Amino acid sequence: ISGDYGHLTSSDGGNTLWSVYPGFALIYTSAIGQYKQLSWKFKEGSWMWMPHIIAVPDSPDMAYIAAGGDNGSYLWRLKIETNGINDQKLGFDFNSASEGGRLATIGISTFNTAYMYGLTNNGRFFYSTDEGESWATNKDFAAPGSHYFYGGCIVPSNKQLGRLFIAGSGYNSHSVYVSDDHGKTFFPAD
Repeated sequence: ISGDYGHLTSSDGGNTLWSVYPGFALIYTSAIGQYKQLSWKFKEGSWMWMPHIIAVPDSPDMAYIAAGGDNGSYLWRLKIETNGINDQKLGFDFNSASEGGRLATIGISTFNTAYMYGLTNNGRFFYSTDEGESWATNKDFAAPGSHYFYGGCIVPSNKQLGRLFIAGSGYNSHSVYVSDDHGKTFFPAD
């Protein structure tokens, strides 16, 4: 069907496929065969128009989504269960920690899923070493801003733990930055 579906993500070659639509996440299980469709409606407000969703490497039945929250910006953990989608809003408020930004994109290391990365729409970068339970920020780095449709982009390297690439609009700065230490320091890619 037509529509504004986006952020297709899978960690098992497309068999379990996660995506978003304004207001809900859509999940196809067994997408390569006789698929089953599930959906999860955002529970609170303040999400971006197309919030970022990412499947967890090596756990295709789980994903994280930047689906906002009442009076803040939170990361949600989604898990496919036999009776539908189990959700958990994690406790860190990116809005308060970024001086008014909303979580716009998420990255997860393929080497160790405890390492997660987040970027707000106002250019604040965050990293976690405990699967998103707690977050630290790099206060000395101003990341590129993001477009309101899709946010920015975080790509953790699949060859080196700690290496990651972030990108954004690049209108007033470099558009791509690289880090080799989980985001504690960055340098422009160009």
